[in-house]
Amino acid sequence: MHHLSGIESTQYKYAPKEEKVNAMSDKERNPVNAGGESVTYTLRNIPAELDRVISDLAISAGKPKATFLKEFLESSFHDVIDLFSLRSPLVATLDDVLASELGAQVMTQRYGSHFVTRWNREYQNLLGISTEEELRRMLLNNTPYLRTRAVQVLKGWSAIPGGSP
Repeated sequence: MHHLSGIESTQYKYAPKEEKVNAMSDKERNPVNAGGESVTYTLRNIPAELDRVISDLAISAGKPKATFLKEFLESSFHDVIDLFSLRSPLVATLDDVLASELGAQVMTQRYGSHFVTRWNREYQNLLGISTEEELRRMLLNNTPYLRTRAVQVLKGWSAIPGGSP
């Protein structure tokens, strides 16, 4: 249990089923941040006025306050780029094709960083992306340019990160 500025976070993990993505290599993907974990937050010292506003908004939405807050957090902090890169067979296939052309391998372990999350949020805002469908359409429209960009950025790498948008 972590105590940060009146917020407690308790993480509950379970072993999700290993899933295969039907890609060219049919390799297993690591489902980090793909719904395999659950975290519980306890908030303390919320000003009474803010609690009243949250309660009023939850009532007007016809939802319990906890459900309202959970949905608000999910919509406010959803990283559509990260989730799409983890789940999309198209991304997995393109990773494999580009790695093959570059003489590299796709890394099996995912990595995460506050920088990646921040960049994803900035890209979402800059490009006006809010759904996986919008991101899929953008990827399809720009697929012809991926090879050129991969050579510019990844040439000489022996392993490239999987799920790179």
